[in-house]
Amino acid sequence: MERSILIENLSPKTDVSKLCEIFGKYGRILSANIETDSNLSSLCKGHISYDTPHSAYYAVKEMSGRNLFGRPVYVKHEKTSDSPADSTESGYYKKVFVKNIDPSWDDYNLVGEFERFGEILDAKVSQTDGQSNGYGFVRFQKHSSAKIAIEAMHNRVINNKKLVVQPFVYKDNVKTTADPIKEVEEKPIQPNNLFIKNLPKDMDENELRDLFKKFGAIQSVRVATDSAQKSKGYGFVCFHSEMVAAKAQKQMDGLSYKSKILEVSFYKKKSGYYPAHSKVKETEKETFSFFPTAKKTVFSFSAKG
Repeated sequence: MERSILIENLSPKTDVSKLCEIFGKYGRILSANIETDSNLSSLCKGHISYDTPHSAYYAVKEMSGRNLFGRPVYVKHEKTSDSPADSTESGYYKKVFVKNIDPSWDDYNLVGEFERFGEILDAKVSQTDGQSNGYGFVRFQKHSSAKIAIEAMHNRVINNKKLVVQPFVYKDNVKTTADPIKEVEEKPIQPNNLFIKNLPKDMDENELRDLFKKFGAIQSVRVATDSAQKSKGYGFVCFHSEMVAAKAQKQMDGLSYKSKILEVSFYKKKSGYYPAHSKVKETEKETFSFFPTAKKTVFSFSAKG
């Protein structure tokens, strides 16, 4: 779900304007910058934040390894840090815990409900084996946004579910509580098991198997369904061989199938979350500015509106 990307090994001649021109074709850019030293010489490293994760996804997919001005550039998703500084005993918090959400919600639904309160850095619906655990997390840029979100959303009923919205309490800050909020540690990737998102709603397990069987022997296939046996739009394909699974993931990720863009990744059990969601600011303006720091100066562009 990252919306931000890091571009490395840029030509020293590349400026912010050229960076936006090259990467702007993948989606609307909210901000862009190129790192420079104290003499304003390029450090050949840039950062871009898009308004959607899909734009960042395609920018990484299409641009990583391509030559720009005689240099191969390396493009990857950029994650923001997530630290206990976002939630302290003094009551200064930026992250909220959202419980009792609709089982059909994904990360996008969570962002859609909370982005009105301010800029979101990351949001995640906790899942186990691809199934929602009924809760999630939203981390805002500002404490004031998190506070307003709690005031507005706590006890609000959505889809016949009364939400519980509270400040997120980090484990280190919990002293005594009957029901401490715990985050499950991320487990290792299962290199022969693929998780496929954005499946057509009418796709069954036989069709999913037919789509992937060309890569090699399949151990099992499953399409997740609800209580009415209707597809939830995602599924799993487990191969006998890790090498075959790797080949399938590489070739099928991003494939257009029945007007759907498939998202294929290696399956992992986790309740962690991925940064970085951001919200478009309401003011319409473009700014160019310098931000000096002790080690470097960043020349940046941000589009808001």
